[in-house]
Amino acid sequence: MSDKSVKTNPWNFYSGIIISSLLVLQLARWIILPQFMDIYYHLLTAQGFIQAGGYSGWDFWQYAPMGRPHIYPPFFHLALAGFMQAGVSPVILAKLCEALLPVVFLVTLWKFIKNHYGPQLAFFSVLLFFASFSFYLSLLNHIPATLALIFGILSLNQLFKKRLLRSAILLTLVFYTHIGISLFFGLTFLLYGWLNNEFRKKAGGVLLAALIFSLPIIIKELSVLRFMHTFGFSLHERYLCQVKIVESVLGLIGLFQALKRGKEYRLFAGMFLASLIFIIYPYRFLSGEGYYP
Repeated sequence: MSDKSVKTNPWNFYSGIIISSLLVLQLARWIILPQFMDIYYHLLTAQGFIQAGGYSGWDFWQYAPMGRPHIYPPFFHLALAGFMQAGVSPVILAKLCEALLPVVFLVTLWKFIKNHYGPQLAFFSVLLFFASFSFYLSLLNHIPATLALIFGILSLNQLFKKRLLRSAILLTLVFYTHIGISLFFGLTFLLYGWLNNEFRKKAGGVLLAALIFSLPIIIKELSVLRFMHTFGFSLHERYLCQVKIVESVLGLIGLFQALKRGKEYRLFAGMFLASLIFIIYPYRFLSGEGYYP
């Protein structure tokens, strides 16, 4: 298929309508954004980094006078701190993050699937994500996780193009952005290499390089893990689950289809297996980040 025919493909046009609609709707909600309290925690952490003069592994800005270990990966907070130091209003930063990152995620996902699996599958993927209110809320409310998903998709894209160093750098950014999403994509690379022997060495090499690059934050997280306690595994989120039965059935059918088709389709099976790490958080698994595969 020529480049011209790809650009004029009607499925690309339909996807463009959906993505443009999301952008318009997000901008229309600008006045009420930010809508979730999570972004205020991240802004406060960024302010703590500014007070510390850089990254701090000790949370002194919330738990005075003693403080406590700070385990959250620092990339997003350092980026926020940089913009705040440049004079950008924290409220504007919060609004921009919630308004634009869900759209950026959808564009990134669409381009990846269009380039490697075709414009028709890309359209239906975009359509289903656009139609899931609970997944949209997870993209909006959990900004670092959304950013990590974007980095993960870009890393897979570079893997498929056999640009392994770029893939490893992008996967490293996932590890420095969100703990849960880094586990998800780490397992995705591992499982995809296991399911597709053509990419086994490449996927394994990218994952190994990313783990080496990420050793500082991994060691930091493991060193303070014994001090961290989780009560009830986000009990209140359990009441917010949205299970879309038709999509779940189609997803299971698609899982078997992915295993039967070409080896590149086994990426979706690897992603599904990797998403089982979210199962202890029912909302995240059924309606949030686990909805993605």
